[in-house]
Amino acid sequence: MGTAFNGSTEAKSALVGRLAAHAEAKRLVPGAFRWSGEQGSLVGCLLENPDPACWETELGLPQWLALVADKLAEGSGSPESAAALGARLLQAIHPGADLEPVGSRFILQLLADLQTRLSAPAGTAAQALAEVEQLHRRVAAGEQVPAPQWRAARRAATAATDELKADDEQALALLKCVETAAWNPASSPVVVYDTLRTWVEARTLIASIDAGWRSDYEPTLRAHLQEMFDTYIKDNPELQKTKTVFDFLEEHYPDDARMIRVKNQVDRDAHKDAYPYAADLLIDLLKAA
Repeated sequence: MGTAFNGSTEAKSALVGRLAAHAEAKRLVPGAFRWSGEQGSLVGCLLENPDPACWETELGLPQWLALVADKLAEGSGSPESAAALGARLLQAIHPGADLEPVGSRFILQLLADLQTRLSAPAGTAAQALAEVEQLHRRVAAGEQVPAPQWRAARRAATAATDELKADDEQALALLKCVETAAWNPASSPVVVYDTLRTWVEARTLIASIDAGWRSDYEPTLRAHLQEMFDTYIKDNPELQKTKTVFDFLEEHYPDDARMIRVKNQVDRDAHKDAYPYAADLLIDLLKAA
């Protein structure tokens, strides 16, 4: 891979202008990578090419950044917010910068954030976390970490996860993120995207638990929803046009309905907060590269 914008300030300025033009013309549709020739994701609009490999070959930017940029744009909430995010990302990148190590630095920041929100892991979980973090620190410092060391870290993280009890939800959420992160971004660009995704899931779980949610509520809620469907909806197609299962749950099990509403709102708020936070972390790292 080359350096950012292949060292060209003019190329960077052209991309900023291209993004602004697409945003103004309403051609930016946040989501997974796509370019139809008329509309596209954030990265699709920047490339104006259906081949995502051009992100690296033509712009000198790492593949992991393309995946993460589109995910952050999708999580921003609107095409306007996605365009503003894209402009901030571009402006943060210095032409000629080597951005490959930033993937590992970003993963380290995500793991560190979870650790501020959870109890410190112990035993094999702590060892697995420390091992994955150390490998990413070495990559962030420019070192080429041999593939067998990544494989050993993944095995250790998987073993640590298997040792945890199923009801230790927060520790499992952290270890899932550690397992996901146990790859080298240079050889597996999707690892940064996947770690971001599992980090958002972990933050959402933490928020739900803090709001009083427990996973052992789920069997009862599912049973009550099924009961409402079987009793009122299943054999009544006319009623299906005006009523939902949730309407009957609200009537017969109001506490369950309230619990679901609260959890759904907490989940939405957690997602809404997580993506801008992650974007700010990444932009700071890009500026420093």
